Amino acid sequence: MALHRNMIISLAMEFGLRQYDAKLVASFFPTMFTTGNRREIHPPKTAKIHAAQLKLLRYLDLSYTGITSLPDSIYVLYNLQTLLLLGCKLTELPSDFYKLVNLRHLNLESTLISKMPKQIQRLSHLQTLTNFVVGEHSGYDIKELEKLNHLRETLCISQLENVTDRADAVEANLRDKTHLEALHMRYGYKGTTDGSIVEKDVLEVLEPNSNLNSLIIEDYRGTGFPHWLGDCYLLNLVSLELNRCGFCSRLPPLGKLPSLKELSISECYGIEIIGEEFYGYNSSTVPFASLESLKFDNMYGWNEWLCPKAWLGGTRVIESSLEQILFNSSSLEKLYVGDYDGENLEWPSFDLRSCNSLCTLSISGWCSSSLPFALNLFTNLHSLDLYDCRQLKLFPQRGLPSSLSTLRINKFPELIALREEWGLFELNSLKEFKVSDDFENVESFPEENLLVFLISNLSDSYIEYYPCLERLPEEGLPSSLSTLYIRECPIVKQRYQKVEGESWNTICHIPDVFIY
Repeated sequence: MALHRNMIISLAMEFGLRQYDAKLVASFFPTMFTTGNRREIHPPKTAKIHAAQLKLLRYLDLSYTGITSLPDSIYVLYNLQTLLLLGCKLTELPSDFYKLVNLRHLNLESTLISKMPKQIQRLSHLQTLTNFVVGEHSGYDIKELEKLNHLRETLCISQLENVTDRADAVEANLRDKTHLEALHMRYGYKGTTDGSIVEKDVLEVLEPNSNLNSLIIEDYRGTGFPHWLGDCYLLNLVSLELNRCGFCSRLPPLGKLPSLKELSISECYGIEIIGEEFYGYNSSTVPFASLESLKFDNMYGWNEWLCPKAWLGGTRVIESSLEQILFNSSSLEKLYVGDYDGENLEWPSFDLRSCNSLCTLSISGWCSSSLPFALNLFTNLHSLDLYDCRQLKLFPQRGLPSSLSTLRINKFPELIALREEWGLFELNSLKEFKVSDDFENVESFPEENLLVFLISNLSDSYIEYYPCLERLPEEGLPSSLSTLYIRECPIVKQRYQKVEGESWNTICHIPDVFIY
């Protein structure tokens, strides 16, 4: 049997105490013994101590010591500023704990604390309180947070299901905790569906300060999310997690949060449809303007995406969400995808029949060599924009949708090299065709027979950034063309300049000609 009293003595001496005072600290707590692989805790016969003997003690770290209780007389350490109990097996704090009036930092992470001590609000200097636990049948204790307005960094409020009175939650005064950066609102597993309406009312008034950077809501059983979550209130919110909020049937308008970079929604089984409200389209700002990471995990009830528009930007967002959005969308009309710099995505059995509603697709900054889907499966696609996809080599798979009426391609050299494989002869509905790039070695594009076919049905034609392009089709351009734009094509500009150009007569029948 090994005596561990010396461990506490050594710890106390590290904080500058004389050996005599360190021994007093050791006698102040339960004696610890180790028997084989089993640790046993034995309370001392006496736990008396005089404040004068430890009046200089300001920092005490008992983390992972196996202590199960603190002595009632701990309040005599009236100069104590930091108390770390991380990983201890404590189930409660002494009733006179509130007398540690100079305490500034209290770490209760990974303890078994089931409720907070009475009058903890009198510890008005507290700056760090890692966990505030609402006791069973003691929901009114949440009022103890009212005067703790110096709290900073991270606060976790646990067992919120025990708060049953909206008035008590109002008095917690979370809005005035202006130094808090992160808030974790955690409900326990004892709640029932009977309390879902109560929980909704309570969470509605637990409005945090507007400077909050990070928010986690976990195991919430309310029937709806609070209005402050998506009402342009949390302007500085960077990270949001909604975990196991099983009774909510709709997501808040999170697209209104201008600083949101990371969004994770998991195990919200009540969500069957994600609609337009998710983006907050009534807002005048661009939805999800800062989003970098979007994660949907274990959303077993989700079966339909009803948003007519979707913006997905960044590798992490695209990897985690693009497939789910396309697969669950029956009313998606416009999709904007940008800035993907990951590995080639492979969806071997992907079926896009659910995306027949997609009319507009814009892809920019795609930096892998292939797309995970064949574009011709979007049977009602009318407009396709491809911008700055310099590494995309295996596109398009099986050609372009025959329904296309608008095709714009910019900064896409690999695709230009494969132009004979596009299947452009099948695009009978094409009305607008725009291609621009730094084609230093291109003298004629498209080939004359292809160009004549394309523009036979075009109303607008754009030709940009072809420094070596020498001519347009010698046969001239068709009468159906109403507008012709030519830009940064110096040889063509000189040859087709209005009136003075030697080939002006081949395009003069076009109503609007713009040459820059």
